[in-house]
Amino acid sequence: MVPGGPFSASGLRHKIDTPLGPDLQWAVSSAPNTQDSDTSGPSPFPSVAPRGELGLTAPIIPSMTPSRPLFSTWPNTGRPQGYFSSPVGVEAGDFYRENGYLVVEDAISESEIVALKAETVRICRGGFGQIKGMVESSHEETDEEVIRKTLCIHFPNKVSELMALEMSHPSLVNILQTVIGPNVKCMQSMLFIKSAGKPGQAWHQDEDYIPTRDRSLTGCWLAMDDATIENGCLWVIPGSHKPGVLWPMKFHNDRRFDCSWESYDYPYTDEQALPVEVRAGSVVVFNGYLLHRSLPNTATAGFRRALVTHYMSAESLLPWLWPEKPTGMGLHDHRDVVLVCGKDPYAYKGVTNVMTAHIRPDGEGGCYTGDDD
Repeated sequence: MVPGGPFSASGLRHKIDTPLGPDLQWAVSSAPNTQDSDTSGPSPFPSVAPRGELGLTAPIIPSMTPSRPLFSTWPNTGRPQGYFSSPVGVEAGDFYRENGYLVVEDAISESEIVALKAETVRICRGGFGQIKGMVESSHEETDEEVIRKTLCIHFPNKVSELMALEMSHPSLVNILQTVIGPNVKCMQSMLFIKSAGKPGQAWHQDEDYIPTRDRSLTGCWLAMDDATIENGCLWVIPGSHKPGVLWPMKFHNDRRFDCSWESYDYPYTDEQALPVEVRAGSVVVFNGYLLHRSLPNTATAGFRRALVTHYMSAESLLPWLWPEKPTGMGLHDHRDVVLVCGKDPYAYKGVTNVMTAHIRPDGEGGCYTGDDD
């Protein structure tokens, strides 16, 4: 565990053992402020020059596009509608509000992807201590054999400073300020490894699991490998966020999917769904009310790794989990959060460090069919 926790009020102290390339130097000076990123003091990203209208700082990101083939579902004329380059602007925000998702290509560099993959191995080999639910490994096993045992790690940011720093990556901040607003906080991260043969996740809406008061929940799905139909990319139903309805859920008992529940009785069909195939380094951004899913990784080998982080407007309370004090859910505000940009109007409440890293069940041996914890 990182001393004090990556969400502690004192912030992170950057002691990262993973080798960093030049594109990662933005991340090694100081941590995101957990209460107010507008306060005076050193910038979290002092080693690079400002970029974009928002005055954001970001690494110089080499384009991966020229050497990569187009996916089979992409049009011959180029990338599909809804795909943008970083930094994004008004057009991307308009597409997101209409469709509930967007894709930003080359959001992070190849050297950053290499570092995240190395950190994944370190986590799965117990480099940060034993994580609840993790299968033990031996020194004789290869890295691929070790990480193949795990489908998804919840809250990797709680053990890995590098994973915690990615939550405030300049490219993500630019996107979040475009689709949410100037003040944004993060409450969760998930590291999907999803090796060949691992299941997908059934249709669901993220606000079923992380409720916001203002419907601002936003997921950022950062691809560490090319994500294809074959290896289990995301599928979305464009515009399904618009009704603002959380559809009923049930246990699906479908072995194509992991142990999460499934949304049903919504006015859409699978024929309306679109596959979101992306290159490594791209980020898929989607609204908390958008219906989305992924299918199993049917490739014969390899992985479909992704780091997923969830954000919301800092102005909204976060009535997540049961309140520790008898305040009632109406005023409950989960404070194990980190401010990634702007100001936190509830900074006077302080922050907590209650969430812990753990492994998501992948369905092998059956699933628990009661209410999710």
